[in-house]
Amino acid sequence: MNHQQADGLARRHADALAAFFRRASVALLAALLVGLAMAASDVRDLDLQAVTNVDARTVNGRIVVTVGSGRPGVTVEHRGNVDYEVSVQGDTLRLTGRNRSLLCIACEVSFEVRLAHAAALQLRTTNGTVSVTGEATRVDAATTNGDVVTMGTAAGPLLLGTTNGRIAVTAARAEVRARNTNGSIELTDVTVPAGSESRAQTTNGSITVRGLATGAALEVTGRVTNGGINVSLDGFTVTYPGSRSFRATTGGDGPASLELVTTNGSLTVLR
Repeated sequence: MNHQQADGLARRHADALAAFFRRASVALLAALLVGLAMAASDVRDLDLQAVTNVDARTVNGRIVVTVGSGRPGVTVEHRGNVDYEVSVQGDTLRLTGRNRSLLCIACEVSFEVRLAHAAALQLRTTNGTVSVTGEATRVDAATTNGDVVTMGTAAGPLLLGTTNGRIAVTAARAEVRARNTNGSIELTDVTVPAGSESRAQTTNGSITVRGLATGAALEVTGRVTNGGINVSLDGFTVTYPGSRSFRATTGGDGPASLELVTTNGSLTVLR
């Protein structure tokens, strides 16, 4: 191959590579435009009287469940190149949201669920908040890059988890199992049921308990690796087995426990 042929081949390769990058740029721009499309809403008024379970799973969206307020049904907010499904199968309300393409910038599928009565909730999302307000027989909620928030929830256990977000439980009368990474945990006006074993654990975040109540004998323990401890529990006997741990106990009708553990954060417990 002489120099002229080599130069021609190199130019053809360069032209082909440039054409490839132009097509890739157009495809990327199209994906961006689809992802940045205006959000739309789909309101479903459903017969949910027989529903005792809710299973909601989505990506890049929030899940909001409200019990005892508003007309029963589901509102879906969606944006971009996405699919979603809403169905009632026997006693279960199933909600699913997903992206239709791997490259889906700013795509979203969010669910707002309105129930007339308590149900068992299994809620999963990524890049969005999970919120539950009102009674539930059980809450199993998890997200990544978002908060998990419950208010006024009683009866069944609260199984809550997130990474890069906050967990906040308010006015609960239930066993709480909360686990977080890179975020705080807040328990406010929580009543620990007799015989329950509650636990809150986080890494790189603080744990704050305010308005703790119980109708049973209760043991509260806490430990930190790098952080301070502030405990003020009237009616409890508080001891400090070590500089980074405490134990608080009070009498009552039956045993219950609350364990608090954090790494790189503080513990605050107030009655």
